[in-house]
Amino acid sequence: MVVLFSILWVSVLLTATTGVSLLPDPSTIVYEGQARFTVLSTRLIRLEWSATKEFIDGKTWLVQSRDIQPTPPAFNVTRNDTHLKIETTYITLEYLRNAATTFSQHNIRVTIRVNIAKGETVIWNAIPNEEYDGNLLGTIRTLDGDADSKLALDCRNQPRNDLHCTYGVISRRGYALVDDTHQPQIDNDPKWPWIINKQYSPPASSLCQAVSVNERRTCGPSNKTNQHDCELRGCCFQSPSSCFYSSQAQQDLYLFGHGRAYSQALYEFTRLAGSIPLPPRYIFGVFFSRYWAYAEYEERQIVTEYIQHDVPLDQSFTIDEMPVYAQIGSIIPLLPEPRSSRDRIGRAQQIPQTLLLYTLIGGSPKGRGHVYDDDGTTIAYKDSTNVTTAVTRFDYTVSGNTLQFNIAAAIGTFPKFPSSRSYEIQLRGVFPATSVSINNTFLPFEPFNELINGQDGTTNGYTYDGSTLSIIIYIRQPVSTSQTLQIQVQLSDSISHPYLVQVPTSFVGLLARCQSAKARLDYEWGIKTVYMDDYPLLLDAAATGLRITHSPSTAKDELNQFFSERMTGACDEIANKISNLDSNVRTILLAQLQCNSFIYK
Repeated sequence: MVVLFSILWVSVLLTATTGVSLLPDPSTIVYEGQARFTVLSTRLIRLEWSATKEFIDGKTWLVQSRDIQPTPPAFNVTRNDTHLKIETTYITLEYLRNAATTFSQHNIRVTIRVNIAKGETVIWNAIPNEEYDGNLLGTIRTLDGDADSKLALDCRNQPRNDLHCTYGVISRRGYALVDDTHQPQIDNDPKWPWIINKQYSPPASSLCQAVSVNERRTCGPSNKTNQHDCELRGCCFQSPSSCFYSSQAQQDLYLFGHGRAYSQALYEFTRLAGSIPLPPRYIFGVFFSRYWAYAEYEERQIVTEYIQHDVPLDQSFTIDEMPVYAQIGSIIPLLPEPRSSRDRIGRAQQIPQTLLLYTLIGGSPKGRGHVYDDDGTTIAYKDSTNVTTAVTRFDYTVSGNTLQFNIAAAIGTFPKFPSSRSYEIQLRGVFPATSVSINNTFLPFEPFNELINGQDGTTNGYTYDGSTLSIIIYIRQPVSTSQTLQIQVQLSDSISHPYLVQVPTSFVGLLARCQSAKARLDYEWGIKTVYMDDYPLLLDAAATGLRITHSPSTAKDELNQFFSERMTGACDEIANKISNLDSNVRTILLAQLQCNSFIYK
C-alpha cells in the first residue's frame, strides 16, 4: 500500500523555540580584537570576525538559539604575546591576536580531537574548501529538472544554483563548518517573526585584490552564484564560480568538531537551529500543484473542473510532491470517507469528529501512531505545555492471537477540540477475528458492505473485508477524548502466518493484479478476441477476496488455494492455453502476475 503525502517545505520562520534563550551565557563568549568566539559546547564553537566589531546576536534563518545546553561548557582561555588559545575537551582553537584581516590560514587554527583514546586529531585552519572533504553530503531543494542525470549532493560539483545545495553537519573528516555569514536575519515579533530585509554593500576592489586566488573562501551556498546575489552578500565577484570573501569580510561560522559522534552533532544542530515544526492544519488536504505561474482564468478553470468531478479541493499551491511508503506497524490517522459531496467541502480545515485509524500490521507484533490537532491558525504548538493543541496517541500489541489496541486520552486541549469522537479502526493484513470487545464489552459481527462502507449503522460493531484481509471495527457511538479506550481482538490465527506475509508480493497486491489482468483480457476484442471461457482460473483468482468477505471463516483455505492452485493455473492459462492472445499482451500479463514465481517454483 502506497500512502501519498504532500512533502511541504515549511518555512524555518516557524521553528522558533519557546522558552529557550536566544543568547548564550556571557561566560562562554571570548573577544579578541575584531574577532568574537562563543563556546556553545565542548564540540561546537561559533567564530565571528567583523572589521567594525559589530556582531549578530539576533535570530537568523538558521539559528534560533545559541544557548544549547543547561550549563555553560567547561573550557580554558589563555593568551600570550601573539596568540589566543581556547581549549575544551575536544577542541583547541588558536588565533593570532594582532590579525587585521578576516579568518584565513594565516591567523586561525583549530585542532579537533577525533578520538582521544587513540590520539587521533584533525586540523582546520581556514584553507578554502578543505572542510568539505569527507563531508557526508547535504540536501537539495527538489528532484525536478534532472530526469536524465544524477543529482550531485557534493555542492562543489553541483552546477545548478536553483537547487540551493547545502552541506550537512557530519563528516568523515571529523568536523563540519556551517557558514551563517550574512544569512537572512529574523525580527523579534513574538507572534509571527519575519525576515529583516537587509542588504550589504559590495567591498572595495582593493579588498578583493588583497585575497590571493588560492586563499579565496567561497561566499554563498553554491559554486555558481550570479553577480547580483554575490554582491548583495557583501562579497567579491569575479565569475559565477568565483564569489569570495574580501580580506575585511565579516564572517559568522559554526565549527562542529564532533569527530565521529554523528548523533551528537545532529542533536546539537537541532538545539541550535530549533525544533522541527508541525505544519498548521490549513495547509493539509487535497492539493493541486503545477510548477508554473498561475493566471486567474486558469485558477477558475481548475476549480470548476474539481466541482464538475465532485472532487474536494482544499488548497492550490506551487509545491513539490512525492510518494512515501508506510512502515509496517504504522497506525495512520485519516479522515473517513464523507457521507455526501457536501461533507467534502473544506474537510481539511475541519476538526474531525470521526477518525479512520489505518493500521498496517504486516506481521509486526506492535505498532503505534498519533494525531495532532489544533485550531488551524495557531503557532502555539511550539509551547511544550500543549495549552492550545492536542495530541492523541494510538498503539497496538499482539501476544499469541490476542491483539490489544489502545486509544490514549488526548494530551492537551483547546476550545474547538471535540470532547468525544467516533472511530473506524482498520487492522490490515490479519485473519478474521473470533471476537472483538471494547472496554470488556463484546461487539456484534456485521457483514461487510463496501457500497455503504459501514456508514448506515448507529451501533458499534465489526466486520471483515476479504479483499484487503482487514478487520474493520466501527466505534460509531462517540467516546470521550479525555479517557483511554481499550479494544481487544481475538484473532483466528497468527499475524505472522506465511499467507499474510507472502513475498515478494502479498495476497492483496496479487489480487489487485489479477483483477487488472482480468479487465485487460475482458477488452481483448477484434481480430484476436479472447473469451472469458479461456481464463476460468484467473476469474476464480480475481474473485478470491469477495468469497472471503462473504464467508470469513474460509479465509485460510481460500488463501491456500489462491497461492497453490489458482495463481499457478491462471499463469498457465495465460502462458499456454489462450492461443489467440496477442504475444505482447501475454508477456505483459505474465510479468504483471509475477508468473515466474508460480510456474517455475
